[in-house]
Amino acid sequence: MRHHCPRSRVVCGLPRSGTSMLMQTLAAGGVPPLTDSLRQPDEDNPRGYFEYEPATHLLQDTTWVANARGKVVKLVLPFVPFLSPGEAYKLVIIQRDLTATLASQRKMLARLGREEGQADLSEDELMCEYGAQEHRAANWLDARPQITTLPLDYDAVLSNPLGAVTQIAELLGRSFDTGAAAQAIDPALKRQGRKLTESRNPSSYV
Repeated sequence: MRHHCPRSRVVCGLPRSGTSMLMQTLAAGGVPPLTDSLRQPDEDNPRGYFEYEPATHLLQDTTWVANARGKVVKLVLPFVPFLSPGEAYKLVIIQRDLTATLASQRKMLARLGREEGQADLSEDELMCEYGAQEHRAANWLDARPQITTLPLDYDAVLSNPLGAVTQIAELLGRSFDTGAAAQAIDPALKRQGRKLTESRNPSSYV
């Protein structure tokens, strides 16, 4: 008799695109998050980041991926092509308007007092780079039909939380509390997102 290992659920997206929101949503619905809580909630993400430090070193070490079996882990989109080929995955990919994503990220970095490598790139160049990262991940996934994916639009999730969590439940194929998951999504973020593109103030838990 063949035994199947539980799949790893991966929430992925560009920085400040809504990955933390989805992690909270899945956790509220009953999927245990793989997180070490090293990065504490702050002004930019008051509900927490749900990060797992080893996931930031995926390019150097994939041994930790087995720890995500039966759980959900957060991963930045450019790292998706480096997932260990020996595991089974279900991916939830959050997509957000790049203008809002960049505005949120720049505001967060400014508050922290650092611009890192982005200071050398114009907004247009950053948008091109992020667009290229999305295309690379999409092309990699297109070549791997065995990986189940669910793309979600950030604004659509905020506009229709129940619709979004219903899609997530169908992807998971397991017991999932859609009511609790939908309650974890704050529709007020949609209004904050509109203000963000005008004033460049960060929206919460993105």
